[in-house]
Amino acid sequence: MKKLLIIIGYIFIVSCKSEEVLENSSNDVFFSYSPTQCSEKWQFGANDTETLANIKLFLKENEIEVKTITISQPDGKIYCAACNCPSGRYIDLTADLIYLEKLKKLGYIQKIIN
Repeated sequence: MKKLLIIIGYIFIVSCKSEEVLENSSNDVFFSYSPTQCSEKWQFGANDTETLANIKLFLKENEIEVKTITISQPDGKIYCAACNCPSGRYIDLTADLIYLEKLKKLGYIQKIIN
């Protein structure tokens, strides 16, 4: 009986979260960007937290406000070490639909989430 209550509670929580995401994301657009080793328009920080802050500042200066932003870890592939080579990371962000064209002009690629 206890297991059944836990399962029902889990299903209830998961279903509530799904509805919340769908309700809040109607105007959200998802983007991805593949940064270079060190040749970007924002400053790279000593860690991901500083780099994310610099990216947010860069986007804000371009009149773009993001809702979420993350940096993935390198994919393990070998890249060259030159500044203009890919870093193997991805910057993923969510922004309002009104920023779609501005983000595309800055090189961000729209992701379609099903």
